[in-house]
Amino acid sequence: MNDFAERGIASHWKYKTSEKLSALSLKQYDWLRDLVEIMQTGNSPEHYYEFTKLQMFQENVFCFTPNGVVVKLPKDATPIDFAYAVHTNIGNTAIGCRVNGNESSLQSNLFNGDTIEIINSKNISPSLHWISSSKTGKARASIRRYWQDKTEVNNVKKNKQYKCTLVMDLPNQPGVLGGISTLIGLNKCNILNVELLGKKEKFLHFSFDIQINDLKDFTNLISQIKQKKFNFRIVRHKEKKNAFIQRILKNFKRN
Repeated sequence: MNDFAERGIASHWKYKTSEKLSALSLKQYDWLRDLVEIMQTGNSPEHYYEFTKLQMFQENVFCFTPNGVVVKLPKDATPIDFAYAVHTNIGNTAIGCRVNGNESSLQSNLFNGDTIEIINSKNISPSLHWISSSKTGKARASIRRYWQDKTEVNNVKKNKQYKCTLVMDLPNQPGVLGGISTLIGLNKCNILNVELLGKKEKFLHFSFDIQINDLKDFTNLISQIKQKKFNFRIVRHKEKKNAFIQRILKNFKRN
């Protein structure tokens, strides 16, 4: 019971509970004993507020949102940590902040009782440089995850492939078919299928099913075909048209 007399509420809780606490764990409640002493001897509520604001935990800082919500952060935390503690999207779109009404750097240190207002913009991305100044694991992990996800999305866009069909009249001469096939390959397009649609005395009517890896390369291919003055047309949705025709035929057979 000596602990109860010395430390009051905190030690009384320890006395009642079966949980074993180390001296270091119990030390964090010293502020409560000191606060009780101040309340017993002081007359001004401002003294209580000032003490709890600055002395509650030396290992942590307690900051406030403009709406008065308390956010617990580790010592030497920054507004970046604060923003991610509030919400991941707040951190990802942060461009600046105000601490206690004054403009401040996102990488400045926060102190107990600070009120932080995060300024956001939808057209911004978190900086990778923030990782070195962030103190919380959530902030660091969120920044890394943002850029990892963005890289994956960009890779998907880069690897997106298109398909189309080139229907073309080629001169009925040796080497012309091989020449146009080489031209398609040089522009990094893949030939999926070649079909002879018709034959005339001077021209052969071909269709080339092509896989396009880069639209710029495909544009160059079309320009080069035009320079050769070949008669051609582009069918962009051949597979969709074929699928539509197949559905019509199935419905016709059922009826």
